[in-house]
Amino acid sequence: MDDVVLNEAAIIERCVARVCEEYDGDERNLVADQRRQDSIITDRLDDFLEFARVVLGQTA
Repeated sequence: MDDVVLNEAAIIERCVARVCEEYDGDERNLVADQRRQDSIITDRLDDFLEFARVVLGQTA
Protein backbone atom coordinates (compact mmCIF):
# COMPACT_ATOMS: atom_id res chain seq x y z
CA MET A 1 0.00 0.00 0.00
CA ASP A 2 1.23 3.46 -0.83
CA ASP A 3 2.64 5.52 2.07
CA VAL A 4 0.40 8.46 1.14
CA VAL A 5 -2.71 6.29 1.41
CA LEU A 6 -1.53 4.95 4.76
CA ASN A 7 -0.89 8.50 5.96
CA GLU A 8 -4.36 9.65 4.86
CA ALA A 9 -5.94 6.64 6.59
CA ALA A 10 -4.04 7.49 9.79
CA ILE A 11 -5.32 11.07 9.63
CA ILE A 12 -8.90 9.83 9.32
CA GLU A 13 -8.41 7.42 12.22
CA ARG A 14 -7.11 10.25 14.43
CA CYS A 15 -10.07 12.40 13.40
CA VAL A 16 -12.57 9.68 14.27
CA ALA A 17 -10.88 9.26 17.64
CA ARG A 18 -11.18 13.03 18.19
CA VAL A 19 -14.90 12.95 17.35
CA CYS A 20 -15.36 10.13 19.87
CA GLU A 21 -13.49 12.19 22.43
CA GLU A 22 -15.73 15.21 21.83
CA TYR A 23 -18.86 13.05 21.85
CA ASP A 24 -17.74 11.27 25.03
CA GLY A 25 -20.79 9.00 24.98
CA ASP A 26 -23.17 11.89 25.56
CA GLU A 27 -24.94 13.28 22.50
CA ARG A 28 -25.61 16.54 24.36
CA ASN A 29 -21.91 17.32 23.92
CA LEU A 30 -22.50 17.72 20.19
CA VAL A 31 -26.18 18.65 20.01
CA ALA A 32 -25.74 21.73 22.17
CA ASP A 33 -22.81 23.10 20.16
CA GLN A 34 -23.60 23.71 16.48
CA ARG A 35 -20.12 25.13 15.83
CA ARG A 36 -18.54 21.95 17.15
CA GLN A 37 -20.75 19.89 14.84
CA ASP A 38 -19.95 22.09 11.84
CA SER A 39 -16.24 21.97 12.55
CA ILE A 40 -16.22 18.20 12.87
CA ILE A 41 -18.19 17.69 9.67
CA THR A 42 -16.18 20.18 7.63
CA ASP A 43 -12.83 18.84 8.79
CA ARG A 44 -13.83 15.21 8.25
CA LEU A 45 -15.20 15.89 4.78
CA ASP A 46 -11.92 17.52 3.82
CA ASP A 47 -10.01 14.50 5.12
CA PHE A 48 -12.21 12.00 3.31
CA LEU A 49 -12.08 13.97 0.05
CA GLU A 50 -8.28 14.10 0.20
CA PHE A 51 -8.21 10.36 0.91
CA ALA A 52 -10.45 9.72 -2.11
CA ARG A 53 -8.23 11.91 -4.32
CA VAL A 54 -5.16 9.97 -3.26
CA VAL A 55 -6.80 6.60 -3.77
CA LEU A 56 -8.09 7.64 -7.20
CA GLY A 57 -4.70 9.04 -8.17
CA GLN A 58 -5.80 12.65 -8.34
CA THR A 59 -3.36 14.21 -5.86
CA ALA A 60 -2.79 17.90 -6.12
